[in-house]
Amino acid sequence: MNSTDAEIQEFYNFLQIKPLSTAQIALWQALHYIYTKCKKEWFSVANQTLELLTGSSRQSIYENRNILKQNGLIDFKSNGTKATTYTMLNILQDTLQTPLQNTLQSTLQVTCTLYKLNYIKLLKLFNYINKKEQDFENLTERDRNSIIATLERLKLYTGDLSFDEEEKKEFVIKYWCIKELYLSSFKVYLNDIDEQFFKNKYLKTLEMLNIETIDIETDLDDIVSYFIKTLKREYEVKK
Repeated sequence: MNSTDAEIQEFYNFLQIKPLSTAQIALWQALHYIYTKCKKEWFSVANQTLELLTGSSRQSIYENRNILKQNGLIDFKSNGTKATTYTMLNILQDTLQTPLQNTLQSTLQVTCTLYKLNYIKLLKLFNYINKKEQDFENLTERDRNSIIATLERLKLYTGDLSFDEEEKKEFVIKYWCIKELYLSSFKVYLNDIDEQFFKNKYLKTLEMLNIETIDIETDLDDIVSYFIKTLKREYEVKK
């Protein structure tokens, strides 16, 4: 499997956990296509080109590129009247660079940046839900209230983090699991999850992934992905 195939596979693996709209998928595919042609970390693309490749309006491209950025898939820099520059945020992207030492260094930098962003996002989500921050990504006030209602039912809603660091990590990861479920196509499952079921499922996830002490830098994505996948599998069996 070459690097391009691997990047595409990783993207579609991502979609199983965090679905995107057709227009957002089309934009990622268009940017990835251009990226593989120019083989540069940062590349410039005119809006007209993206409109042609995606069939989307300029306003739609502006909105959807922000969604892709918020999901850690791309980054971009506006250049006034000149074409916007983009980069694909994929830890596999740097395999196109040489020499090998630069490739490994760049990959590690991107990976660490993404992990750091994950941890920051977790804490921002916690603070947003507990009204310590005014907004979080694209969540509306109605979304926040719905998530709070679920957290209250699962005995997870609190404005206090007066426990040790390991407990704090578990607490905010559980918040992230609820948020991801709420924004996914599996939102309906939240109606049937009770406190004990959620706790057991979370502990089982840590057990199956052989995680004793959580390291958010390496475990976050695995925990959330496995948690949602196994939950989906259980509910499919019940149908």
